[in-house]
Amino acid sequence: MKAFCRTLVEATTLVCLVLVLFSADCWAVRPYTPVHPDPVLEPWRWRSFPELKGQGLTCLIEAREGAIWFGVDQGVLRYDGVHWTTFSPDDGVYGAPVRALCASRDGSVYAGTERGISRFYDNGWERVFPPKGDLPWPIFDLMEAVDGTLWAATAWGALRLGPAGVTLYTSQNVAAAIGVLEPRIAISVVPDVPVRPWVEAGGFAVARADWESVGWGNTPWVVCGLAPGGPGEAAGLQIGDRIFSVDGQPIPAKLSGPTGTPVRLTLQRQGRPDPFDISLTRGSVSGGFREFSVFDVFEDRSGRIWFGLFQGELLSFVPSNTDIGGNGWQFHDGTAGLRVGVEPRIAQTQDGVVWSVSNSREHSLNRFDGTAWTSITLNVEKGDHINTSILETRDGTLWVGGMMGLHRFDRKGWRTFRPDDVSVPYHRMRLLETSDGALWIAGLGGEAVRFDFGTSRWAVFEGLGFMCETSDGARWFVSSLPDSSVIRHEPAAGSGLEFGTWTRYGVEDGLMDSPSALLVTRTGKVWATGGHRNIAATASFNGERWDFRTHPRVASSIYPVSLLEAANGDLWFAGMSDWDQSRGQLGGLIQFDGKKWTHHVPWPERLAAYAIGQSADGTLWFGGGRLRSFDGKTWTAVTEPEGLTSYVHAILGTPDGDLWVGTRKYGLYHRSEGA
Repeated sequence: MKAFCRTLVEATTLVCLVLVLFSADCWAVRPYTPVHPDPVLEPWRWRSFPELKGQGLTCLIEAREGAIWFGVDQGVLRYDGVHWTTFSPDDGVYGAPVRALCASRDGSVYAGTERGISRFYDNGWERVFPPKGDLPWPIFDLMEAVDGTLWAATAWGALRLGPAGVTLYTSQNVAAAIGVLEPRIAISVVPDVPVRPWVEAGGFAVARADWESVGWGNTPWVVCGLAPGGPGEAAGLQIGDRIFSVDGQPIPAKLSGPTGTPVRLTLQRQGRPDPFDISLTRGSVSGGFREFSVFDVFEDRSGRIWFGLFQGELLSFVPSNTDIGGNGWQFHDGTAGLRVGVEPRIAQTQDGVVWSVSNSREHSLNRFDGTAWTSITLNVEKGDHINTSILETRDGTLWVGGMMGLHRFDRKGWRTFRPDDVSVPYHRMRLLETSDGALWIAGLGGEAVRFDFGTSRWAVFEGLGFMCETSDGARWFVSSLPDSSVIRHEPAAGSGLEFGTWTRYGVEDGLMDSPSALLVTRTGKVWATGGHRNIAATASFNGERWDFRTHPRVASSIYPVSLLEAANGDLWFAGMSDWDQSRGQLGGLIQFDGKKWTHHVPWPERLAAYAIGQSADGTLWFGGGRLRSFDGKTWTAVTEPEGLTSYVHAILGTPDGDLWVGTRKYGLYHRSEGA
């Protein structure tokens, strides 16, 4: 018998231990991980600027004062966040359209056109380069270096404008032409630049980007080289001649045709004020012309200047601070592993890696780690090969603007966003990160959009609804993901919602299965309301668990915005309007005075109270099908003004005695103290 009793006691103890362990596991609160949507897919973060449509948008920058400047066909547009201002050649912009902009640290804005460079400073424009004359200088990019000098990528080479004057970095062949056309410019010859073929069937070279396709308005070709004994030289062309048309077709135009056939060139020559024609006989010309036509200029973190040539090769060097020379020239082309593509753009990421993209469909994204080049193919799944801009934002995200989409590379890998998915513009994007953390995206010839991608100021937490904050700094939410629950966030010192401790409370912690709202009382107690198995329910938090209670005679749930702690500390809750009389539900209100629960069904139609408020005199006010009041003894229906006999959804009483009432159809009503 004793053995049996001992065995029974041991078995009972074991069962109790199991139950204790099981209960502890069930009651244990669980950590919660917030869920964030992809910011790019949040429509509220995007804003478009239709003011730029039809303007021929080409580039954009942010000036020191915070305004955004845009290069367009007619000049420059400035947007200060409210007003748009237009600057054209009539205002002093030297030439149009504007293809390049640069914001200087001294507050200046530089604009580059097919004619040269102008500067906006102290509310006015001035011509910077060339200082005089009318020799075309097509500008494709502008960049201010760390030492304050201005660099320009041009059809003639790379310009450096600084306190010591102007230096042109170019090929030996172009240097000879510039010596004739602009002898006042200092020249630095770049070694071993690529050899380009002569203009087909013409036997001459012109200062241009792509001589058959790049249109610069009425900008002529300027002859900068002649093949010895070639068709151009035989026809009498001279260095500096400006060709305006081919067989009557304006530049750009095709010169190619059958060997031995004539072609008429209309040109202008220094010393002859009027245009005239010459006849050139097409011929076959071998050899080529060394040129240094620069599309992009970029300074990396080490002070090395990079140049992207129009045909896609990259060169870099370290400029000298004491003379016009340089050292350490490096040439990058296909033999170095670079997949060369026309019109390259260059960028550097925080890890020191240099990147290059191009306007070539057949080529890819290039990455240089300081030793070797590797290529990343943005294929059909990831994007299009034509990528016209690249930028790393301050958060370390790499963005690539393409022909057909915006590409992003972060710790999760590559992802492409197309115009059908988000509000990115269609067609050859330009990218800009502004000082406020926004990403601006401009479509060539289209419009611009502003994308507020930063999460340091604004972040979306999917499925979370903020309810209240307790005196200890904890923030309380109702969550619908992955199921209905209450979430508490205890922030780390000085941090935002991304940091600190997140805790989830569910039915295993004594909570109802469908919480919908929270209320914190003046004593710091947190209450949850909602429904449990389609019965109205309330629960209070004791610091570890929830004390849970159902109210089966009210409704299926508590109305989530009809919660109030009255001046005397009583709590009031309103049932939902979907009460079911067949289940014994009566609708109405419940009141808790700290000890006793009271169910009020004060009006015959049993409508739900969509709002609860209290005025300074202690009167309670209830919205719903109309406005009603309760002074602690008597329920009164408000009969005037007439708008308050309709649906009321918001009530606020102020300490000074005013009462504000929001209606569904008739706007907002205000009653002053004593009215």
